[in-house]
Amino acid sequence: MSKDACFTINSNIGLETDYKTARHLDLEIPKEAQFPESIYSAKNLRTLIFANRSDNMLSTLFQHFRRLRILTLDFKFGATEWNDLSDAVENFIHLRYLKLVNYRGDSLPETICNLSNLQILNIESGIFGNKLKILPRGMSKLINLRHFDLGLSHNINVYPRGFGRLTSLRTLNPFIVNGKDDSERCNLGELINLNHLKTLAIDGLGNEVDECEAMNAQLKKKINLHTLELIFTKWGEERDGEEIIREKDALILNALEPPPKLEYLRIEGYKALIMFPNWMTSLTNLKELEIRHSSLECLPPLGKLPFLKSLKMWVIKRLKKLGVEFMGIEESEKKEKGDIIIPLFPNLISLSFEAVYHWEEWNGIEEEEDCIRRFTIMPRLQNLVIHHCLGLKSLPNFLRTTPLQELQITLCPILKEHCKRVTGNDWPKISHIPNIKIAGIYVQRDGRECEAEAKVTSSNASSFPWASSFILQYINIILIKNLLVCQNFPLGKNLHALITPFFLFIISGINMIKAFDFLKSLEKLLLLVFLNLFTLCCVLCKKRLIRKSFSNCFLCTKIFKFI
Repeated sequence: MSKDACFTINSNIGLETDYKTARHLDLEIPKEAQFPESIYSAKNLRTLIFANRSDNMLSTLFQHFRRLRILTLDFKFGATEWNDLSDAVENFIHLRYLKLVNYRGDSLPETICNLSNLQILNIESGIFGNKLKILPRGMSKLINLRHFDLGLSHNINVYPRGFGRLTSLRTLNPFIVNGKDDSERCNLGELINLNHLKTLAIDGLGNEVDECEAMNAQLKKKINLHTLELIFTKWGEERDGEEIIREKDALILNALEPPPKLEYLRIEGYKALIMFPNWMTSLTNLKELEIRHSSLECLPPLGKLPFLKSLKMWVIKRLKKLGVEFMGIEESEKKEKGDIIIPLFPNLISLSFEAVYHWEEWNGIEEEEDCIRRFTIMPRLQNLVIHHCLGLKSLPNFLRTTPLQELQITLCPILKEHCKRVTGNDWPKISHIPNIKIAGIYVQRDGRECEAEAKVTSSNASSFPWASSFILQYINIILIKNLLVCQNFPLGKNLHALITPFFLFIISGINMIKAFDFLKSLEKLLLLVFLNLFTLCCVLCKKRLIRKSFSNCFLCTKIFKFI
């Protein structure tokens, strides 16, 4: 591509260049600089990436560049909210791709629905949060739309009717169905004709959604669907009693049978005590499974899924024991005799358990000698993560025979003692693993014993004027999805010293509060959030750490005393 067709401007340099031949322009005008009118000479511009830092640039910009195909608007500090520009967007009649980054308007302009050629609409909240509450009523006019993505952080409760007309959709993230007014809300039945979907997230299951409505979605017929997220409503948002809610969730999940070629499945907020939909074991192409925020007392039998590579369990509230039922071993298989070895979890590479608060036992098939000879368990397992499982007592014996390369155990006080090098009861089960990290410290790396890493104590913390024995002793910053990046941080290699049990969660996907007031003395700590924003939650009382509403929890009391 010719250099005369592509331009990048991110300073005062080049603002007066001739842009008549420009086709693709990446534009970030310094706040103090005057907007270069010479840019408007690019009458044939096809791509514009614009980082906006003033309140008056966009209104003028939208009167030009009528031939744009790709538009990315990044609303920087001090930028005007999008709904102030509602009449101008329809000028881009040829637009195929529209992406809004750091978008902070509470609505989208109705005129956006006049962009009949639009194929991709992507709205990212960025690090500023997302106020978006309402979608345009005319969304059904975007008949060429293929990808619609709102991300994780938004405040929309109801989708307007008509999404069923967008039959070209490949990505729909999310599809919200928890509206309470049947005359206005978009129900699951509107998915019936969206048979080109490849990625789908359904949010708001339960509440006003029932089994019949779930069946109307006919997910099984969407043969191209490879990624599916099913998100149920939270406790307190339903009108029914506890038992009815649990039964409803189970029926809805069973009715939302996906196609057998599904590769990724995430289930969140499921409140029934068991998860055994008729279709679970038929997902023979499933590669990744995540179960989050569930009330399960036992996990579904997953050991026979032939291509499952990654399994993540996060916040499983009622699980106490994990046994052979998890492997998917049937009674008839236990009694059979022969030389055929049956693999369980034959392709599982990564296994993760996080915040399984009441989990105490993890048993394999050690008690039954015949089973040991007939089955091989997790023969390809590479990574095992066990985090914040306070009651877990020991690891299963079958881990001895797995080719594990890395084991991480954090916030598991009982298990930590049992996994101590040489002296721990479970050490023989894990000693073959090359990389073992317990409580944030490597005890074995690349197959070699690691020397005890120096810990920061009150005696050597004086070099860090902001440090206190309370921080070093009690605060744990748990980083979800790479939320933290450090720049010019004074600790250097001793950063691990702050990652000690056990205090705070920084969790993505929740509206921003002034979460880091307690870190005001850490002036050189730079936080960059890549996935939405976060809140702070005490790991004991599960309360958001807001001064007005903190409970009598010991940890909450400690941190507010420190502040």
